[in-house]
Amino acid sequence: MGNGIQTPNDARRAGKTAGMDGTKECISKKPPKGGFLRWAILSTMSDLWLEYVFVLFLQFLLFLIHAAYEKKLAEIPRILWYGALTGLVIGIPSDLLGVKYLGLASYALGLGPLFLIFNGFVGYGIFAANILLMQKARLWHFCVWTIVVTAGFEVTNLFTHSWTYSFPVPSIEYWIVAFGFPLLVAVTIAEAWHFLFKHRFVFIDNVIKRVRLG
Repeated sequence: MGNGIQTPNDARRAGKTAGMDGTKECISKKPPKGGFLRWAILSTMSDLWLEYVFVLFLQFLLFLIHAAYEKKLAEIPRILWYGALTGLVIGIPSDLLGVKYLGLASYALGLGPLFLIFNGFVGYGIFAANILLMQKARLWHFCVWTIVVTAGFEVTNLFTHSWTYSFPVPSIEYWIVAFGFPLLVAVTIAEAWHFLFKHRFVFIDNVIKRVRLG
């Protein structure tokens, strides 16, 4: 009507149209056929989680390449399990110290209990698993592969920004924290497995022999 007054019939027609639009919107949000599980997972994960999982997925692929290089494909399940347990033990304290108390970096996902456990079990776990692959490596081999694995994390993070540092990148502080600290952690993991669990590392035996020979 031209006078701008809404009649009962106009209201009913408007309600019907709105209802149809709402129905169409609901239909459009239904999961695609054959992909309900994938739809359910993706719909409940934030973009930040997806980006971080992408970082870890690429690291897992690098781990598989490393395992093939070390000729230990048959041992992957055992090494991943040992790595995950090691990651929990060393990862949570490392994040709490470096991120929460020293403020050297921050995660886009925060530092809640769920993320701490997940990052320890998977993130640090994959890193530790790479270390456990290198029982027969010499010291230079051990250091080079540790730097390669660390660089994989850092390069991927340039695109996802899953974590940020509290200092310029690059800088002296960056090289020390981003590459020096993981190398220290890698050596610590190797020493722990070497001395506590008799998981012998050749480069540690070689260092001990040289020290004894003077």
